[in-house]
Amino acid sequence: MATDVQPCAGDVARFFQVFLRHPLLPAVLAPVVAILFGAGRRFGLPLLFWHERPGRQALAGLSTTLLAADVFFVTYLLAGQECFPGVLGLLRFMAYGGVLWAAILGGAALSWLVRRTPSPAGDTAGLTPGIRAVHAGRPGPLHAAQPPMWPFLAGAVVGALVVDGLTWVGAWLPCDPGPITAKLIRWHVVPKQDLALHLFAAIIFVSVLGAYIVGRSVATPAVGLCLLLSLVAAVYGFFAFHLASAGVAIVIVVSPLLVAGLPRYKIRVPALAGRYACPSRYPPEERAAVAARSRLLDVRRGVERPEPRPRVVVCAGGGGIRAATWTAAVLEELERLPDFVGAVRLVTGASGGIVGATFWVARQYERLAGRPVTMEGLPRLVARDSLSALAHRLVFRDVPFALLPAVNAHDRGRAMEEAWQRPPAGSLAVPIGALREHEERGELPSLVFTPMLVEDGRRLVIGNVDLSRVTTNYVSWIGGTGPEATSVSAVHLEELFPGALRELPLATAARLSASFPYVSPAAVLPTVPRRRVVDAGYYDDYGLALACDWLRACVETDRAWLERHVSAVLVIQIRDEVSELSVHETAARPPGGRAWGRGFEWLTSPIAGVLAAREAVMLFRNDAALAGVTAALDPGFLTTTVFEFKGEASLSWYLTTAEIDTICAQATSPGIAAKVAALGEWLAARVEQAPRR
Repeated sequence: MATDVQPCAGDVARFFQVFLRHPLLPAVLAPVVAILFGAGRRFGLPLLFWHERPGRQALAGLSTTLLAADVFFVTYLLAGQECFPGVLGLLRFMAYGGVLWAAILGGAALSWLVRRTPSPAGDTAGLTPGIRAVHAGRPGPLHAAQPPMWPFLAGAVVGALVVDGLTWVGAWLPCDPGPITAKLIRWHVVPKQDLALHLFAAIIFVSVLGAYIVGRSVATPAVGLCLLLSLVAAVYGFFAFHLASAGVAIVIVVSPLLVAGLPRYKIRVPALAGRYACPSRYPPEERAAVAARSRLLDVRRGVERPEPRPRVVVCAGGGGIRAATWTAAVLEELERLPDFVGAVRLVTGASGGIVGATFWVARQYERLAGRPVTMEGLPRLVARDSLSALAHRLVFRDVPFALLPAVNAHDRGRAMEEAWQRPPAGSLAVPIGALREHEERGELPSLVFTPMLVEDGRRLVIGNVDLSRVTTNYVSWIGGTGPEATSVSAVHLEELFPGALRELPLATAARLSASFPYVSPAAVLPTVPRRRVVDAGYYDDYGLALACDWLRACVETDRAWLERHVSAVLVIQIRDEVSELSVHETAARPPGGRAWGRGFEWLTSPIAGVLAAREAVMLFRNDAALAGVTAALDPGFLTTTVFEFKGEASLSWYLTTAEIDTICAQATSPGIAAKVAALGEWLAARVEQAPRR
């Protein structure tokens, strides 16, 4: 017994040797530890654990500590008893695990406290990407969400006390087998010396599984993630122990992924559910495409007037809920101008920007349809928390279904749609086709969504207008008789699924255009061959390419019509973030990279080049397209303006109260107000302008 009480020399080294013997178990803890230290900050993941609400934060601290204890306990059962034998071996091993976990939590909390210290420039970091307030038209210091951390640490302390009590129970459980457990020993299911601990582990597993199943309706995403990871650790431990092979156990745990893809259309578009039984041919036949185009509107509808009028095109860039909120805030300010809403002809965009624009168009539709319009400000309506519902659905449904060969009809993408449609935002449930008559009369702008198809890089155009002229490319070949089509850069939803516009809600179209990587799933269309839909930002994150293509087509084929019915065109670019490549960028960037990183440039340069090219190509291509159209028209006929938010773009679907207030304040700041006033003067001057003919 004396050897059980006295710690052995090198116990710390033995602990880490045991803990790292099964790499999958530390890997189970790794995502939680990474998030606690700030991984996924641009996605808002730290706020799932360091939540603004003290109760949720305390539950996160409790659940993460219980998860860590479960991982240490499974590790001890697999490999710890030979290094920490005896009755008190479990207590010693768990004590070392507790010290390690306390150090991790302390380091995470300390790292956030250090980040709270303002830099020499007055900037502070926090749990979210930085956000700037604007004072007197000038950007202020960079701030981020910094909720107090004591609730999380208090929850962790409670969890440590619970673990301590359970550890003492596990260490002192009687080892004498009864009749049933004796059979288990005889059948070699559990060895005699481990019997009590393994039965204890089984009880814990059943308890965690029960909490995961029963508590899914009330558990926070952080609690659900910890429960799920705990189940993964337990299942791995079971197979690794009984098969005496970590590699085989990993293969068994991962093997369901090999059959999970048996359903051909696993992640579906809910509004097209009835079409998966008889998928459409992709690409559509020419005859079907022509018939579909005849049912769509000419984008020029609603423009024709006895005298030329100014027209506005809105392009809303991507950037998550921050871009959505910023777009909604800017459009809410602009709609106060007397002639603005009637002048907007086309609204395009990507990712979060098109989500905010969709909320704005839906509100205009509510007014035209005589529906009650909520008095809540549009930016605050858009900024409601969507991340919690998405993360909850991911943990409690998407991950289990990822291991099952079954259709997931209620994935996290659908959870996001449902969050957007919560009252008082019910108009996002309206089908896109319901907007058609108002677009035809020029009462509503034509809202166009352009998510990208994964397999061939084409855009899927979703809207009531026919844009086939601007998505088909023509060239003249040597020996040819005239321009011939060389490629089609987009296909319209109506060409693939006739009548789908009467079924597809605005929320679904917005979600398909804002399917961020890994945050929202790539939905599979009911086509043969299969086609998956992802974020529009893959093709154009600014929403400007389609607008320029439409203007170019008008110049090339309908210049006389354009001059007869349009006095001037204004392209409004709403951007959540300014690229350092833009002439509007004023922040100085440090030259070169860090010295310690330059030695790895042989490895990082190809990846960095791809990422840099993606941003640069979009910006330069769009600027070149806009410059080309501007040069093809009379001087002053085409003008542009940019409403840009002075903060880092966040891909999260959660904003803190302080962030929402800051965005709303910037939208009403003197600098933005001056731009709005100038835009109003531009509109008024063109409206009063005498007809050309």
